Amino acid sequence: MTPSIEARIRTDRPSRYLEQFCTHTAAMGDSHSRVHAHLPHQPRTVSASAEFSETRGVVTFAPSGRCTLTAEAGLLVVRIDADDADMLRVIRRLVSDDFARFGRRDGLEVVWRDCA
Repeated sequence: MTPSIEARIRTDRPSRYLEQFCTHTAAMGDSHSRVHAHLPHQPRTVSASAEFSETRGVVTFAPSGRCTLTAEAGLLVVRIDADDADMLRVIRRLVSDDFARFGRRDGLEVVWRDCA
């Protein structure tokens, strides 16, 4: 079974944050390898690409993960699917760090839960 987690982020600007995250991730491309510094036991280099619109985004993390974002009224739904638990932790850290930085002024709260 593929490990998956989801966060439902309350915000008045879900499209803005979706687009900001996808644009940032696509621009960073291969430089997301910085994430592995936080996981000394399992260093991983991660590259990313993104496709998105105002209401939906998909960020593919190579070698083995995906982040799907959906903007709804007052809500940004972020789901991460990965091939294994280690990759899930890497992507979760990257996504959490980026949203903490982007949403600092608005007090965005990212709380992850396992998907059934």
